[in-house]
Amino acid sequence: FAAAVLAKDAPKVVLPEYTAIGVDYTTPDGNHANAFFGLPYAEPPLGELRHERPVPLKQSSTKVVEAFQFAPTCIMPLDLPNQSEDCLYVNVFTPKQPAPKEGYPVLVFIHGGGFSYGSSRIYGGDGFMDNFVQQGIVVVTLQYRLHWFGFMTTGDDVFPGNIGLWDQNTALKFVHRNIKLFGGNPDEIT
Repeated sequence: FAAAVLAKDAPKVVLPEYTAIGVDYTTPDGNHANAFFGLPYAEPPLGELRHERPVPLKQSSTKVVEAFQFAPTCIMPLDLPNQSEDCLYVNVFTPKQPAPKEGYPVLVFIHGGGFSYGSSRIYGGDGFMDNFVQQGIVVVTLQYRLHWFGFMTTGDDVFPGNIGLWDQNTALKFVHRNIKLFGGNPDEIT
C-alpha cells in the first residue's frame, strides 16, 4: 500500500527494459531531486550466469521497477549486512527541473576499494544531490562484482577473469543508452 501511495506522484521513466518509478528525494540540506535507487542494468548474475560476463537486460513493456531504496551491495570479504550476488544495479539522481533541450551533463561515479570492497550505497545520495544535482548535473552511481566474484581467474573459460570490469562496461553502456530518458546528455558523460 505504501509503495502504491508513494508511486502515485513519484517520478517515472519508461526505459526499453522496464518502467522505473523513483522518489522525490529531499536531502538534509533541504535540496530536492529525483532519485532512482537500485535500477538493474544486467540480468542477475546467478545460476548459469554466476561466473559469466554480464548479460544485458531484455526489453519489456510490462516490467516495473520500484526504485525506492538502494539494492544490496555486491559480496565482499567483510561481514556486512545486505550483501548479495544479485547486485548489478545503478542509482540515478536527477534535477527536479525539466532538462534543457540538449540534456544535463552526466557524472558517473564508480566506487573505489581495490576491486574487493565498496558499494554505491556507502556513499548514499545526499552529497551527490547537494553538490552536483543542484548544479544541473545528473549523477549515476554503479555497482559491480567484487573480489573473487568479479576478479578471480583460472586463465581459461571456467573463470575468465575481470568480470567486474565487464560489469562496469555493461553499466556504462546501459547509462549511455538510457540517460537521455532521465534528462541526461549521452554525449556529455564523465
